[in-house]
Amino acid sequence: MSAENHSFKNILIIIALLSLNIVEQAASVITATIPGMAKTFTNVSLVNIELITTVVSIFVTVFVLISGVIVKKIGQKQTAVLGLAIAAISSIIPAFSNSFTLIMVSRAVLGIGIGLANPLAISLIGVFFYGDQLLPALGLPL
Repeated sequence: MSAENHSFKNILIIIALLSLNIVEQAASVITATIPGMAKTFTNVSLVNIELITTVVSIFVTVFVLISGVIVKKIGQKQTAVLGLAIAAISSIIPAFSNSFTLIMVSRAVLGIGIGLANPLAISLIGVFFYGDQLLPALGLPL
């Protein structure tokens, strides 16, 4: 593999690994929609609507702990891909639903996906980069 191809591959790997962290930010995106949801779901209390932002964190916390067990069974890369897939699917569901319950469940499932993928964001850097490449990949000086 030429040095140019190797460098391009490293850039793609870094982008993929950074996507694990970007997914975590998806949890807070819904905060801006709370007033609109309160107008749409008039039969749901504001406390329950605001819980939509918290339920993600609850499930992230639980599944960050469970992530290690799953990594031992299926491996780091597969766990990261599984977490990203779960997060992607659960993020799309609210766009097609008028059910507050389904939106709440999809947010919990989003927390599961983030909880599985996020702990691996840093550790996977060590899988793909080593030696002189490791510190720059972690954003540290040589």
